Amino acid sequence: MFIHSQIRNNLLAVALFSFFTWAQNSVPPSGALIVRQGKAGKGEYATISAAVAALKGLTGPKTIFVYPGTYSEQVKLVYDSPLILQGYTTDPTSATSNQVNVQVAVSAAQAGSNSKSATIWAYSDDIRISNFNVINSFGTGTDTQALALASTGKRQAFKYCTFSSFQDTVEVEGLSYFYGCRVEGAVAGSTYLGRPWSEYASVVVQSCSLSDIINPAGWSAWSPPSDPRTSHVSFQEYKNSGPGANSKARQIGTQRSSKVEIAEVLGSDYGVWAN
Repeated sequence: MFIHSQIRNNLLAVALFSFFTWAQNSVPPSGALIVRQGKAGKGEYATISAAVAALKGLTGPKTIFVYPGTYSEQVKLVYDSPLILQGYTTDPTSATSNQVNVQVAVSAAQAGSNSKSATIWAYSDDIRISNFNVINSFGTGTDTQALALASTGKRQAFKYCTFSSFQDTVEVEGLSYFYGCRVEGAVAGSTYLGRPWSEYASVVVQSCSLSDIINPAGWSAWSPPSDPRTSHVSFQEYKNSGPGANSKARQIGTQRSSKVEIAEVLGSDYGVWAN
């Protein structure tokens, strides 16, 4: 499964497009905390976690700028004010040019929970990450949950990042925006658009190209027949294309008659925190 398939309460997942411009990512912005692997200078940090730890006791918006390298560490982002993580790149408009890799091999069983297994755990509100490759290399893709990203805060934005693992690559429990990102997982056959962790799950799949990896049924109950959790779910589709968009075999979910606007999902202030 590519994206965490167990859709939680009040999570609305939509494919959205906008034209935000983020900062050039080859030069640290003024005042940024700088992470430089192996050659950290005075006032710089050799690991991302060390830079995050240096935020303790500080207030106000901060930026952590990370120079190229492979950082073998789990990073938990906890900060009470807006926080930006910028990865060095010569082309901030493409994930294929990323030069910052954060990689571990940790399973949920080892860590104690899915979120604790994540290579990056974006825990707090108001976090933005751009031009990072985030990898959890544990497992084979079968009963070995090992997250690349856990996004559990509100108003989190991810731009031109790649997230790779074998199973349950990305877990979203808050309000998150992904733009120009790639999410990769082990391919073990067909998959569903989603299944309801909560019986009040709300999901829209909109304007997506769906390949034949999508099961013709589209959506799955939680654990039928004893615990389907479908009585109150809202599973909807709108103007998708490709063989996986054929809705003839759908037994759960409906087709929308109109598109979902970005402000309905992210709130009217999305232009402030997602930019």
